[in-house]
Amino acid sequence: MISVAPIQPHELLPAARLMAAAAPASEREARAVRFADLVRAGEIDAGGLLLARRSGEPVGVAVVQLMPGGSAVVVPPAPDGGPATDALAATAVQFLRGSRAVIAHVFLDTTDAHKAAPLLRHGFFRAATIAHLLRDLAHLPPPPPLTFTRSTADPALFGETLLATYAQSLDVPEASTDRPANDVLAGYADGQPDPPYWWLARDPNGAAVGVLILVPPRFTPTWELGYLGVVPAARGQGYGAMILRFALRAAAELGAAYLTLSVDTRNEPALAVYRGHGFRAYHRQRVFLWRRDTVAKQRFPMS
Repeated sequence: MISVAPIQPHELLPAARLMAAAAPASEREARAVRFADLVRAGEIDAGGLLLARRSGEPVGVAVVQLMPGGSAVVVPPAPDGGPATDALAATAVQFLRGSRAVIAHVFLDTTDAHKAAPLLRHGFFRAATIAHLLRDLAHLPPPPPLTFTRSTADPALFGETLLATYAQSLDVPEASTDRPANDVLAGYADGQPDPPYWWLARDPNGAAVGVLILVPPRFTPTWELGYLGVVPAARGQGYGAMILRFALRAAAELGAAYLTLSVDTRNEPALAVYRGHGFRAYHRQRVFLWRRDTVAKQRFPMS
């Protein structure tokens, strides 16, 4: 019989080895040790490591990491296809339901999408394919005719504008929830400096038209465009491209050599803007979601 519960300290390395089971044989132990080190350093919360045992022996593991703002990230059960996968998936969903999370994400390379199967059997659903794009900052566009102010100048307006940009979004609309502004901002603030690299964009008349969030790197000179949004009333007027131009220049001024971003492959308007500004795709991932309300607002075919 298989039982599932959070790991005990002495089980950390065996659990890490199960996580690394799909890696090439020559890399497994190094990856397992690295995973265990991240847990010991507190970068991965041990409370979200779920270990499946048969007769007391570890046979599978899954990871649930609660994030600020009512969201979570889940790593599917491993080893893939093992006898404990459904028990782990069911326990992961039970863990989520006992937490503050209103939404949980799974990100898998397109070649690994099958690993989500046990989670799909327990309440997750397919949401989108995400393209990761990259651009070097050797050549920059001219500055846009907009005014940009840091979010700290008017936090309430920044939060209000950010939420407004979510309306009718084409970027993973299945992930849209009714979280309050404070929760949404808490999610973006995770890992950001104080003050964060957030800007409010205003048109020449002073009206707020969008927001920009940049994410600084940890180990490389590559920054991330964490979020770029335009309010519905300002869409179709070129503001997205203008905010992107500012993002490129701001990242370069902050010392970035490259800027990356992620976009739903169904979001053709955004893709056209990014490609037109020199971004090129380098990777794709599938996104799977769990929502506390259990019903996605819309179900789209995978692209």
